[in-house]
Amino acid sequence: MKIFYHEFTILTPLPGTEFYEEVKSQLMFTDNRLFDLAHCLLPTELPSKEFYKLYSRLYRKAHSPIRALKIRPTISPFTKLRFLRLLPGLFALYYSGRKAYRNLLRSKNSTANST
Repeated sequence: MKIFYHEFTILTPLPGTEFYEEVKSQLMFTDNRLFDLAHCLLPTELPSKEFYKLYSRLYRKAHSPIRALKIRPTISPFTKLRFLRLLPGLFALYYSGRKAYRNLLRSKNSTANST
């Protein structure tokens, strides 16, 4: 499919739903700020670091300018090089995701060390 704009989400049990009640005992975090469809709240087969590394890689590959040139989307962000204005936002999104992950690790480590 020639889709350029897309979003990948992580399964998030939202409070107040049946699914949340089913998995409430398995939640690794209860901080409301993490219920944003971008943080893994349930245990995974992969270690957290590897999971987020692959999740980040998925976004990098999906938003690759080379991929966009290959698929030639119907509504192309490359019309008259308009895509250049998107680059700062994409870099900011990537780095804010990395920062959030590092903060999550820090808070997890500090919680583990304090117990």
